[in-house]
Amino acid sequence: MPINAADFDYIRKLVRDRTGVVLSEDKHYLIESRLSILAKNAGVNSIGALVTQLR
Repeated sequence: MPINAADFDYIRKLVRDRTGVVLSEDKHYLIESRLSILAKNAGVNSIGALVTQLR
């Protein structure tokens, strides 16, 4: 499941604000792979839908 730039930036900011961990631009693949699993487990059909629920 691909993640768009706006959702990627939102997740990076969320992780930084809540944990202090700074994810660089080159971690796109990492975020995408982890969120794909979470989206599937949450029963949503895309990372975008998962991010919408988080917002």
